[in-house]
Amino acid sequence: MGPRRLSAEVGFWATAGALLVVMAVGTAPAALWPLYQVADGLSDTVISVLAGAVVIGATISFLALGHLSDRYGRRRVLVPAVLTSASSVLVMALVPTVPGLLTGRILTGVGLGVVAPTATAYLLDLHRLARPASGSIRRPATVATAANLGGLAVGPVLAGALAQLFPAPLVLVYAVLAVVLCTSALLLVRCPETVTPGLVRRARFDLRPGAGVTFWGGATGGFVSFATSGALGALGAVVLHDQLDVSSTLLWGASIGLVHATSALAQIAAASWSTGQLFAVGGSLLAGGLALMVTALADPSVWLWLAGCTVTGAACGLLFKAALVTSTLAAQPSGRAGVLAVFFTTAYLGMASGGIVFALLREWTTPTTALAWLSAGLCAVALAGALAAARRPAGP
Repeated sequence: MGPRRLSAEVGFWATAGALLVVMAVGTAPAALWPLYQVADGLSDTVISVLAGAVVIGATISFLALGHLSDRYGRRRVLVPAVLTSASSVLVMALVPTVPGLLTGRILTGVGLGVVAPTATAYLLDLHRLARPASGSIRRPATVATAANLGGLAVGPVLAGALAQLFPAPLVLVYAVLAVVLCTSALLLVRCPETVTPGLVRRARFDLRPGAGVTFWGGATGGFVSFATSGALGALGAVVLHDQLDVSSTLLWGASIGLVHATSALAQIAAASWSTGQLFAVGGSLLAGGLALMVTALADPSVWLWLAGCTVTGAACGLLFKAALVTSTLAAQPSGRAGVLAVFFTTAYLGMASGGIVFALLREWTTPTTALAWLSAGLCAVALAGALAAARRPAGP
């Protein structure tokens, strides 16, 4: 007799926890990049490439594997993906060179590319199994967004704290994450399966009729949210170290974690908002938060930078929630994981693009001007996406 299955409600939270930890793996190195930079003499561009390399694995995984749980089952796909994430941090711990870090980041992306859409779809399934009378997707959508953004917040804060308090941070951080990931996989094995495997091939990307403009407008919101957090995740700690003379790894990690933490808190606080409200307020806060950060570099101020991180993080959370709900409701139920895979692919392309563009701009001009140009571009794209999503509303 196999292990007793968890209830749908417990499985719901176990899945949310696994999603959170896998997302944390994606951002944990953000607090450690200056240590690698000092130890190995890596340039901003190399750091940005390493930070963004997760997108290589994620893109391949999102498009080639992200839909598989629609056909083979959520749990059956999710458990190996979580273990892939565990293998990625072990590679980074054991081979702390550019080739090892690049390989580890690509493996991180492979795990993310399966876990993000699969866990999000699994949360929707488990919610409906646990609460069949509920006709709303707000609860699972809110928890999925909180786990995504909360995990992104936990990663750099945990890494920064461990690096500040204990020796061998470039090994210890990854060892801790590997243990937590393996524990999550053991819990997921006991979760109820919500998809019956079949021989019929399900659609990988299947939108509701007329929902194309809505989906891509929403996906653009995801792109901007992750491009903003990606730029700060890749070079936020470097900016603190180089331009604002901050040497604390704990503060490096906390500043990046602050972006993601306020992202999660903002979207939870706005749980009842319409997608139109989310896009409008999120876009406004994005402009204000980035303006604060540009000012913090022009007239150096750590506290103003942290204030900018807080406001910008809230903006990212609202935009991401609007994007996720819009894209989810644009999907046909039978192809939800496939549609979410494309959505997350777009978001993660933003994550890589933000960091690399910021690094290139920093090489061509001053850090302040670079951030100002990046900010203007992000706000313009966010506005275009919101207008596109509003043309054919797919949801509340």
